[in-house]
Amino acid sequence: MADAVLVENLQKQLDRLMNQLADIEEEKPTMDPEEYEEMKADTMEELKDLSRTLEKMTVGSITVLDNLTATRIAVRAAISQAFRTPEIVALFARKQPAALRQKLIVMDSELRMHKLSEKDYHARKLEILTALANLKEELSTEEKAFLQSKQSENLLRFDLEATSGNTLCRTDLQ
Repeated sequence: MADAVLVENLQKQLDRLMNQLADIEEEKPTMDPEEYEEMKADTMEELKDLSRTLEKMTVGSITVLDNLTATRIAVRAAISQAFRTPEIVALFARKQPAALRQKLIVMDSELRMHKLSEKDYHARKLEILTALANLKEELSTEEKAFLQSKQSENLLRFDLEATSGNTLCRTDLQ
């Protein structure tokens, strides 16, 4: 029971930090560049603190270790900025492939309506498909081809466990 409460509290803290990062990015155009950098750096420092806490906790109980793995990966992804979109990090951490797929559908629509630039679309699509691959979700032939084309452009370098040397990103997309 205590483990479940602990994991829930850590997930809430991660959600809060991801929302904070999203808010900072959303308000970037209205902020002074110095203020933006300071707020983002503060939030990233909080994420690093959360990561250090998770590292200490994973030394203990195996049950806690199993329950905290997704949260730890998401925190490291945010810290390493492998994922640029906090919302995608949060969906990845919560293991919500259906929500990630829904986000792809919304983005397709936004691209067609010119609400999203092609550059931003491709960057976010890469993040989502990488997250889905890491969640071991089945990717379509087109999705695999997209990832492989981006990989050949040297954009698919997601080392979510950089500090421990464990690579969790699947590149076996064949």
